[in-house]
Amino acid sequence: MVANFLDKLFKKKSTIYQIELDDIKINDQITQLIVRAENNLSQLDDLIKKREVINKDYQLSELENSFQNMKSKVDVLKTDLQRILDIEIYNKDYITVHDEGFLEDKFARLNAVSEALDDLIGLMTSKPPLSELRDSLLANIYDKINAIITSIRNIINDDKHLEDIYAKITEL
Repeated sequence: MVANFLDKLFKKKSTIYQIELDDIKINDQITQLIVRAENNLSQLDDLIKKREVINKDYQLSELENSFQNMKSKVDVLKTDLQRILDIEIYNKDYITVHDEGFLEDKFARLNAVSEALDDLIGLMTSKPPLSELRDSLLANIYDKINAIITSIRNIINDDKHLEDIYAKITEL
């Protein structure tokens, strides 16, 4: 009975272990999107320094696209987190997984990243003038991206710990 339960709990594509492995891949995709956004932001910074208005809106659109892609990936991570919690709650009579601290930290950081991305998407959509970008807005964007990077690094660390926990359970 317990073996059958564990088979169901950790069956491919519906297991918390597989969900976690998928989340690790999504983390890599988010990291690539961050690199792309940083490159776009650097190009925008160069345009601002040169006072080149013509390509500003294009760079803002590219940034908006990167942020929207990140947001969709973060939403998938949040959904996966809820799926893990649902599986654990459903099976709480059979097994207890000591992952609460990592899950709570991951959830809080995902919410922080989501809020920062919402702010950045709003800024990019508003197509602020070059003068606003030059004065203080660009520094604000850099600060938000740095906060996102810090949160994503912590999420990646949480996911490494969660992967270890879930891998050990699959060995039972």
